[in-house]
Amino acid sequence: MIRQKRGRPRLDRALSTAISNSPTKSNKHHVRSVRLPHSQVERKYREGLNSELERLRRAVPTLPQSDEGASMGHIKPSKAMVLSFAIDYIHEIERERDGLREEKTRLERSVWTKGGKVDK
Repeated sequence: MIRQKRGRPRLDRALSTAISNSPTKSNKHHVRSVRLPHSQVERKYREGLNSELERLRRAVPTLPQSDEGASMGHIKPSKAMVLSFAIDYIHEIERERDGLREEKTRLERSVWTKGGKVDK
């Protein structure tokens, strides 16, 4: 007795490639794409992740920029450093925002106590 494997049946790659590369009348509008090997998918994923980390590094002013790094003797920050500095920078600008909100509220109250009007 031969046991069948469970799951989706596999296609012969040579057959599926031949089918996808030679459209006939019946499959002209239904051409299959050939899957990329896992290593290529992984590389594309890593490249995308690295480019977004580079964008984040450039957006955080407390990190050395790539053109400054070589001339000033800075080493390229690790991915963990980029994330850590980005989190610290976000916390810093949130504190600044909160301080400005408090100052705005204080100034509005000051104007109201002096009988002025506040335009919002």
